[in-house]
Amino acid sequence: MRNLLPYLSLLLLLVQPSLADKPWFYPRAASKSYVNPYLTPRRALKGPWSHRFQGQLVLWQGVAGSVKRSEPQSLQLHTSDGPVPVKFSRKVKNLQADRDGHTVAIKGYVKRTQDGRIYLEGRSVIPWRPKDGYTADRPLIEQWIDFQRPELPQSTRDAIASAITKEASREGVDPLFLTALIQVESGFDPQAVSVSGAQGLGQLMPTTAQGLGVDPSDLEQNVRGCARMVGNLLRRYQHRWDGKALVLASYNAGPNLVARIQSVPHYEQTVNYVYFIGSLHNELTRQQRRLQESPRTH
Repeated sequence: MRNLLPYLSLLLLLVQPSLADKPWFYPRAASKSYVNPYLTPRRALKGPWSHRFQGQLVLWQGVAGSVKRSEPQSLQLHTSDGPVPVKFSRKVKNLQADRDGHTVAIKGYVKRTQDGRIYLEGRSVIPWRPKDGYTADRPLIEQWIDFQRPELPQSTRDAIASAITKEASREGVDPLFLTALIQVESGFDPQAVSVSGAQGLGQLMPTTAQGLGVDPSDLEQNVRGCARMVGNLLRRYQHRWDGKALVLASYNAGPNLVARIQSVPHYEQTVNYVYFIGSLHNELTRQQRRLQESPRTH
């Protein structure tokens, strides 16, 4: 075994850079239950079809068209490689507002009919970008929340955006990162309560909120507790190139487990949780950069 150690060390050096070359939020293993960032619309629509594609979970972006908002809901996702029909087997909240002509991301399963037509069995919709884009005259977070939840009172949307910005700054957390996490946790619903009893925007368990010194039923304190927990985790893993992934995994699966295994646990929910928040953060960062580069609408 001792004679093998130099070779094992060399192997680790050779393998690790290839892992680090991937975006930090990409799954480190392949499974149909894990979202597959490599199965793109181009690959499915224009490449040779593989039976492995059938039923694979993906997150595809495109412009929504022919949106049917009543059940059974459906739409056409117009990607750069062609249109993809999307069918929903359950009611999707984000299609209650008008999404025609807007860029959206569809979480769903790739399916192929016997005559070779590709479609998505949609599970959820993430509004990505308004048809007229975002503008430089208002903070992006405000515009993002307005676009996600137009049915909420404006005062509530403003309060959420203000709390995220304020508490992220207090804890030294990227507000866009906190925005993406809260979106996946609660969909920006201050009244959200999970089956396990997690509450509010950051989905804090009562015992967790108590340990953080916040009232989870209060909108601003809930965000404060969320930001405080994220800030503490970011500092714990600041030396790691995959630190953000470990932070999210800790938030979802528990900090003790992640601290023990020092990686994202191979739980379907956790692996996909990291990917979806990472994708949202990536898009928010890209939009923020574009707004900073030019005062024009994007």
